Amino acid sequence: MRKLPDVDFVVAEGGKAGFDAFYDARVAGRNFDAAIIDIAMPHLDGYTLARLIRVLELNRRPSTTPCRLAFITAHGREMVSNHEIKANGVEFCWFRPDDMPGLIDNICRWLTGLPDCDGKDNA
Repeated sequence: MRKLPDVDFVVAEGGKAGFDAFYDARVAGRNFDAAIIDIAMPHLDGYTLARLIRVLELNRRPSTTPCRLAFITAHGREMVSNHEIKANGVEFCWFRPDDMPGLIDNICRWLTGLPDCDGKDNA
C-alpha cells in the first residue's frame, strides 16, 4: 500500500458535518486539497455537498486552488451516471470494491497525481 507523507485527514460523520468542516477551514484561511465524498451520506447527500463546496469556492481568493473532489459509493454502477458526477464538479467515482487495500492504493495515486489512476475500482 502507498503512503502519503504530510497529509492531514478530516473525517466527517455525514454530509452536514463534512460541509461544516470545509466551511470552517475556508473561514480560517485553510483549504482542503481534496475531498472524498460518499454519495449516500446522512443529513446531506454527496451530490449536494459537492455543489455546496463549489458554490463556496466561487467566492475564493484568486490564489486558491479548487478542492479536488471524488465520490465513493456502494451503489451499483448503473445507479450513478457520469453526467451526475461531472455536473457536480467531481473528478471520479469509486465503487467500493471488496479489495479495500486496492481502493486505498487507487486513492493514493489520485491524490499524488500519478497518471495510472483511472478513478475506477481495482477489480
